[in-house]
Amino acid sequence: MPALTSMGRITADIEVDNVKGEGISVYVVPDEAQPVDLIIGRTWLDLPHIAYTRIGDRVHIGYRENEPFRNFPIDENISRICLKALEATKLEKNTVDLVSSRAESIENGLIMIENPSEDIGCLLEVKDGKTCVPLANIGDKNIEFLKDQCLGRAEVIELCSNVKVKERMQSSNNLDNFKEKVPIILSEINIDSNVENERKQELVQLLNEYRDCFALNISELGSTNLTKMDIKEVEGSKPVCMKPYKTNAPERVAIKKIVREWRENGIVSDTRSPYASPVLLVKKKTGENRLLFTTLDLAHGYLQIPLTENAKQETAFITPDETGQFERMIFGLTNAPAEFQRLMYLALGPLCNLGVLCYLDDILIPAKTWEEMIEKLIEVFERLRSANLTLKLPKCKFGKQEVEYLGFIINKNGIKPGSRKVEAISKFPQPKSIHDVRRFLGLTSFFRRFIPNYSIKARYLTQLTKKNEIFKWEKVQEESFETLKRELTIQPILALYTPEAKTEVHTDACAHGMAGMLLQLGSDDKWHLVYCVSRKTTETENKYHSSKLELMAIVWTLERLRQFLLSISFTVVTDCQALIYMDAKKSSNPQIACWSLLIQEFDFEIRHRPGVRMSHIDAISRAPVLNSSDTLDSLIENKLEVCLTLSVEDQVLMMQHADDTLKELILILEKDNEDRTKEEKQTVQNYVLKGNKLFRVINDGARERLLFVIPKSMRKSIVVKFHDLIGHFAVDKTVSKIKELYWFPYMKRYVRRHISMCFECLANKVPSGKRQGFLHPISTGRRPFAIVHLDHLGPFVTSSKRNKELLVMIDNMTRFVRLYPVRDTSSKNVLKSVKSFVEDFGLPNRIISDRGSCFTSHEFQRFCGENGILHTLNSTSHPQGNGMVERVHRTILSTIVTSMKKDDQRDWDSKIKETERNLNNTVNKTLGKAPFEALHGYVPRFKDGILRLFADEEHEVWNDPEKLQLEAREKISKGQEKMKAYYDKKKSGTLLFDKGEIVVFRRNPKATGEPTKTQPRYRGPMVVTEILPSDTYRISQLEPSNGRLYATTAHVSQLKAWRRWNEDDDDSSENSDDEPEVQRPKRIVRKPERYGVYMPDR
Repeated sequence: MPALTSMGRITADIEVDNVKGEGISVYVVPDEAQPVDLIIGRTWLDLPHIAYTRIGDRVHIGYRENEPFRNFPIDENISRICLKALEATKLEKNTVDLVSSRAESIENGLIMIENPSEDIGCLLEVKDGKTCVPLANIGDKNIEFLKDQCLGRAEVIELCSNVKVKERMQSSNNLDNFKEKVPIILSEINIDSNVENERKQELVQLLNEYRDCFALNISELGSTNLTKMDIKEVEGSKPVCMKPYKTNAPERVAIKKIVREWRENGIVSDTRSPYASPVLLVKKKTGENRLLFTTLDLAHGYLQIPLTENAKQETAFITPDETGQFERMIFGLTNAPAEFQRLMYLALGPLCNLGVLCYLDDILIPAKTWEEMIEKLIEVFERLRSANLTLKLPKCKFGKQEVEYLGFIINKNGIKPGSRKVEAISKFPQPKSIHDVRRFLGLTSFFRRFIPNYSIKARYLTQLTKKNEIFKWEKVQEESFETLKRELTIQPILALYTPEAKTEVHTDACAHGMAGMLLQLGSDDKWHLVYCVSRKTTETENKYHSSKLELMAIVWTLERLRQFLLSISFTVVTDCQALIYMDAKKSSNPQIACWSLLIQEFDFEIRHRPGVRMSHIDAISRAPVLNSSDTLDSLIENKLEVCLTLSVEDQVLMMQHADDTLKELILILEKDNEDRTKEEKQTVQNYVLKGNKLFRVINDGARERLLFVIPKSMRKSIVVKFHDLIGHFAVDKTVSKIKELYWFPYMKRYVRRHISMCFECLANKVPSGKRQGFLHPISTGRRPFAIVHLDHLGPFVTSSKRNKELLVMIDNMTRFVRLYPVRDTSSKNVLKSVKSFVEDFGLPNRIISDRGSCFTSHEFQRFCGENGILHTLNSTSHPQGNGMVERVHRTILSTIVTSMKKDDQRDWDSKIKETERNLNNTVNKTLGKAPFEALHGYVPRFKDGILRLFADEEHEVWNDPEKLQLEAREKISKGQEKMKAYYDKKKSGTLLFDKGEIVVFRRNPKATGEPTKTQPRYRGPMVVTEILPSDTYRISQLEPSNGRLYATTAHVSQLKAWRRWNEDDDDSSENSDDEPEVQRPKRIVRKPERYGVYMPDR
């Protein structure tokens, strides 16, 4: 365990598995210092009467004279003793010293300190029970030993007669020879077989000249002098202290060997750190060639970066045998890769990316000739020598004509998929689950740049990975799977990019996606593919005009291929006159203007090619790569910087002095205070002039701030900047952002009007606060069944009678219910049920239903018209309009569920009549009577049997139904008044629309198989064509769609108005400091322009 400061020591008797040891010294430590209550060590286990052994994963403890230990063969001649410090001692860092100790159980004689080696030991002579133990502290911290602390263990021995004690002094020559490194020979170098012998010898000589740049073993490992790795803890964190992981015998030996080797070479040192992370043995991969041309690979790269003093103790570890801490950077540290990459840039300096490339510990040196390679090697070796970094020779490759690097094979012909990954793809078994499909697509999509039309070839596999998709492997999936394997195993080749070659970029776009190809003319006078890109369009982009899509494809492709296209002349080939569209729109459309700026850094010309000759790129755009997120908007946001000749302050200054109102304020402020009139002082009360700029003084409670006064001509651009361009926030947040720097009168009113005209907010934002529209209860009919509510409940599981839906009909007055199981919601079945209802109760005066297709059909409308029935249709997605039947639905559904007996639920309609009877004979909360009694005047009995004889006469009373129905109407009226008062408290009724007003209509999300959170919330534009009762409106599209003019009925809560305001229609120019709270009138005083002025009544 890591070294700790003990809180004290006690003497205790300890009993384990009924085996007792007495008078044991126990050190007390804080609770958080160790994960268990008590750690029992050698002081207890080494008692002479105690024996223990390990069998499997269990340790068995017992008395030595008992079974099974009594018959164990024990060498009684071995006598182990503990060497304890005679007094408290400090061992300075980086020193070797003799520490006085006391040897237990021996007064005089020879002892040997335990050593892992069986052949070598350290002999010490004990006199009067004392000896001196040589100890070495090779760490960077002092070590303190307490009195009686065990320094180590030794065995009492007797020397054989043929053992002689010798002394040998190492001479300085011997030490120098010991430090001399073994030279590198040709057989140790990985060099291309085609290199001539003379050049091979030249390379051997060069490597030996820089022999200090190579580490053939761990003792030769370098330690850089350029940087040190530090570890910063999260504030408030506690040291990690854990038990060692369980290991088997071979792993334990391997760990011990590695730690010993690292300790001997200064990579690991002893520790007293409170940290203790368990060690896990991980086997390394072998046989992996990851190098390009001439490539140098650092030996144990991370271990060549030293740690700071503070960081060392935080790398402390624990094994089953020992503890230690690292002196060098190790794997697993969060910032280790970034720190190592930074070191490589520091070490290679100006060589990076100028003839030499590096990726972590791999240094890549491309060269056209042998001589160029030698020159670059010398430069790299010099930089590594200065940085004290060493390479691993077996992983270095020299003069290779083809190498596999980062999963790709690269040679003079181009780039193709790496052999190891191609082999993995070719041997990939048929997927058995969605997880297997995702693994295969992840493997193949790594090489999608090599397979044109990759997405369409993988689409049947991709469909399986969608949410809630059931895994089903059929012929189309098998064909897709085999196609991808076949096309990758033939190893297609992408040409290497050459800046001097003639270059073309081919682009195409459609509503589904866009694509681009980079081609270059090779020495064979043929065009070769260098790179291809594609992506899907967003939901917004797929509505763009085709010319705009083609232009976007050009801009996006050039940005994606920017690293290839800068500083060269090239041709863009497309099948659309995209530049004509850009030239026509860039002066009036800000988005097109941004696109135009993005491509101005490139030197190119556009050449039109007919679509029939663009099939290669057209196919990719129609099958784009999925899950692409690098939209053009994100490229603009991240890369486009607009350079202005005037700063914002200069623009404000210029505009302030050009504005007549602000110019008047400035002239007043330029006067001395005593020269200003009383009116002038009042006018400029909260204004100051600073640096010839006009500021408004704002006191926000904490401090006074000076804000630029914005002239009237700049208000629009400021609001666009802080609303349209940074997220379309609501009024308060937009005003808050503006007031960080700017001020103008009646800002909140101006921002509110601007947002009311914002198309994006109109289509996507749902108003907060109280919803519009009061409750308008439906008046009760003057007789039973005068007003009837209709609605379908379902669908249910298809019953044994082939029914799937339940048509519910309710009397508005008595709440009497009729239930009709039907096979579907067709108008045919609805009319059949309604006619049956009419036969029992007569024709109603009015029917109320939703806007289902069965109720809006010509057949149903004709039935109502022929029979003089007024048919009222509720607003779409507004269940409050038919709330009575919606409430009954809940009761019916729970009753049906509890009445079913079959597990397959196909008997749901077997007890509908019983459900109907129970509903009609249960007391209604509003009426205080059951619907049957309110209709007929008495309470019926169905299954009372003989118990009916014992009923009171009161229960057999008949009441006049007309009187009961009059009471019902009064109770319903009072209940509706109470409900309306409660409902209207949470609603607003201030929003009214006029005929001809332009609105948008709240829409339900479209089911596309994708998440719907980003879909537009509203549909439009629509126009109000008729004002209906109860806050409802008849609306229709402005223009027909697909030959039809969509029209519907909408509640006021589902509508938002688009209102156009003129800049000169407000009083924002008044110099008022206090912006009054806007009181919205029930009718707008100044109406915006109405579409209805120009359209006839409908």
